[in-house]
Amino acid sequence: MPQKPLRISERIEPTLIPALFENFDNVEIAILELIDNAIDDRIAGKALEISIEVKEYSLTITNKGGYGMGFEELDAFFAWGKSGKKSSSGLLGRYGQGGKAAMGYIAKSCQITATRAESDKEYIVEIEDWGERENGYVNAEVTERDSDEVEFGLVKINLRSLKRRIIVGNLAKTLSETYAPLLRSGDIKMWLNNNQIVGYEIFYEEGP
Repeated sequence: MPQKPLRISERIEPTLIPALFENFDNVEIAILELIDNAIDDRIAGKALEISIEVKEYSLTITNKGGYGMGFEELDAFFAWGKSGKKSSSGLLGRYGQGGKAAMGYIAKSCQITATRAESDKEYIVEIEDWGERENGYVNAEVTERDSDEVEFGLVKINLRSLKRRIIVGNLAKTLSETYAPLLRSGDIKMWLNNNQIVGYEIFYEEGP
């Protein structure tokens, strides 16, 4: 018997979402919200790699080496307002409203690719119009396929049709200053457009 396709659905009153999308002072703060979510995903004692790519019409943030997300965690991501630092499984609770609202503030379209650590499956969900709420909740099909990242958890958020201008130099400075302690300790490694960011300085090396 053929399996039913996997699907995710939001859980919140849809009329509240546009206001949440505007709950940021500027695009850099919204990006920091997404980076904070990535940092919350790290595993103690392991360096987390965060790669940020800014293009004219897109922004991609990838974190590799943390817990990552399987289908259940990806589905939980769309439950607006769900919080709590840890679940009973030990996964960090990073599925509140901030990251999703940041995505809606920054761009119109989004694609999330996710693999949970030590899983052989990868999940992809794509939403063309993240702000469209005429039909109520977003309800999207999730693609499941074999993963090449079995050892490492991975979450990749690709935002397209940007609503805001991102100035790379300003973002680099903000990232360097905000995450200096974690960058200097080696708890995280970060690249912006293949330029490695360390402490308050930017070292130009090829990213992961």
